Amino acid sequence: MRIEIARDSLTQALHDVIQAVAVAYTQPTLQGIRIRADLDGVTLMSAHAHMSVRIRLPRNDASVTVEKVGSIVVSLHYLYHILRKLDHKSVILEIKQPLLLAIVSGSFRMRLCGMDDSEFSCFESGKEASSVRLRINSAIFRSSIKQVAGAAATSDSRPVLTGVLLEYDQGRLRLTAADGIRLASRTLEVDDPADHSVTAIIPAKSVQAISKMLEQADETMEVEIGRSRITFVAGCLEIESVLIQGTFPSVKNMDSEVFLCECRIDRVGLLHATEGVTIMAGEKIIRLAANQNRLHLSSKKAEIGEAENEVPVHAMTGEGFVLSLNGKLLTEILRSSDCAELRIRYAGSMAPLVICPEDSSESTLFLITSVRISESFSA
Repeated sequence: MRIEIARDSLTQALHDVIQAVAVAYTQPTLQGIRIRADLDGVTLMSAHAHMSVRIRLPRNDASVTVEKVGSIVVSLHYLYHILRKLDHKSVILEIKQPLLLAIVSGSFRMRLCGMDDSEFSCFESGKEASSVRLRINSAIFRSSIKQVAGAAATSDSRPVLTGVLLEYDQGRLRLTAADGIRLASRTLEVDDPADHSVTAIIPAKSVQAISKMLEQADETMEVEIGRSRITFVAGCLEIESVLIQGTFPSVKNMDSEVFLCECRIDRVGLLHATEGVTIMAGEKIIRLAANQNRLHLSSKKAEIGEAENEVPVHAMTGEGFVLSLNGKLLTEILRSSDCAELRIRYAGSMAPLVICPEDSSESTLFLITSVRISESFSA
């Protein structure tokens, strides 16, 4: 194999492929990248037990020249981090000896020991017979993952909660994540509706890595959902992830339309106030007290002190409320939202607090469970 490729193109491709490298795995090939050159161009691929990433750099692109075909697996981390430090415009990759890759860029020379790509673990068993194909705007999907995936559980005690629930039906795609204390959900309109409905659970770590790889440009990507895996195709990028098997807990009717209080408030102002009082919060628990004019936030920590702040309420219907909740989780919710104003809905001490954009056309929804505490807060 001998290829010449633009350094910027190769570095960007490696940046995307590195998302699928599993450094914790003992199998050496799972820490590497497979470079394969053929008559059509160069394919870069990495994979682990849960996800694979494949990027195709076509030969007709001016940045790619294939002089000799071949393939090899080398350390992705060494290749990527070294190329980032080079300043020459092009890179030559050549297999000079079996399982030895020579890298030349300007006056820079390096050799990397390689591995036989026949041992490379990847998803190449073909498409699943029964699958649903959708077309989704990649920029909107990326934004949705940012808002939703952070609410997924990090503990493996309930595996299905470590994933993002994907539900498609009649042209609408809903993404939901929950960890037992909070919930985040967003509904998207599908560009090219499918005839069938489908439900799948994608590992949150995989879907977050996928969102990082998708370009921020406003383009349409294809999504194929099967029984055991899901595939995303955007331009020359193809990503596959396994699906979590199991049943996601029902989240229907959790956002009740009956509320005791609803207030409209500035998101950034509330975020800054929450961040400040949470620093002082013992066990991260803060108190919210709402009335017609303000939302009062307070916290205290034994033998350290207490903190409080206020945020103006733009509008309120119903009576005020007082509740305690996890300030760290509320902060994460406020950071993941991208709207200017929020609506906060209180349905009682036993119901979760509902947070959604002030714009009624926005489908994002957050729920956070209140906390009962024995210690009183000073207002």
